[in-house]
Amino acid sequence: MGINLGDVVIEEDDIYGDGVNVAARLEALAEPGGICMSRSAYEQVRDKLDLNFVDIGEVAVKNIGRPIRVFKIGMDQKADNLSTPVAPPVPATMMGQRVRATIGLALLTVFLSGVGLWYSPISVRTDLPVPLP
Repeated sequence: MGINLGDVVIEEDDIYGDGVNVAARLEALAEPGGICMSRSAYEQVRDKLDLNFVDIGEVAVKNIGRPIRVFKIGMDQKADNLSTPVAPPVPATMMGQRVRATIGLALLTVFLSGVGLWYSPISVRTDLPVPLP
């Protein structure tokens, strides 16, 4: 796995950008089942996670104009203690369908509420006592 903090562009069912490109290069550097991360990601988690980080150094990777400082997470007992089962990912197409369905339902609710208010009769109570002066 490769982890990086950087710019990501999302268009429909596609993601790209410098953040994605660097993460893909880091993934290629990782051992099977291992994790490599960029310096930006490492600086965010180094004092928050009790893991053994190994500084691999500056690495030149394909299609990235500058070397990347790479850190590897030691896959030892500390890493095993932090691991939790992960639910299978939701496909991007299903996520898009859920978002569209939720937005559609919200718009339908607003529309029907407006129609109900528009057609609801307005009544004036005439049986109230009139105050005497």
